[in-house]
Amino acid sequence: MFKGPEKDIEFIYTAPSSAVCGVSLDVGGKKEYLIAGKAEGDGKMHITLCDFIVPWDTLSTTQKKSLNHRYQMGCECKVSRSRLCWGITSSHCLQMDSRGFDPWLSRAC
Repeated sequence: MFKGPEKDIEFIYTAPSSAVCGVSLDVGGKKEYLIAGKAEGDGKMHITLCDFIVPWDTLSTTQKKSLNHRYQMGCECKVSRSRLCWGITSSHCLQMDSRGFDPWLSRAC
C-alpha cells in the first residue's frame, strides 16, 4: 500500500454490477491491481467505476518505479478531484481519470 490507513485492507467492497458502478476484478488468480478507492479505518475499502483501478502489469516500468521508489517524495500532496483549477496550490495534485472520459483532469493548472 502506498498511502492509506496503518491497518492492512482485508476486504474490498463494490456494488454487484457495473449498472450501479460496481467493479469486476480477477480475484481467482494472482492478478495485482493499482487501486485508488475509499479506505476506511476498519480494514475495508470501497471501490466504484469512478475510482482509478488498473492492472499492475499494464503500468509502464517508469510508473512502477515511480510508485515504488519516488512516491514518498510527494507524500504531502493533496489530491484534488475538482475539474476547476481555482483553489489549487503547489501541494495539490489533480486526480487523473483512469478511463479517459475527462482528459482535462490530467492537465496541470
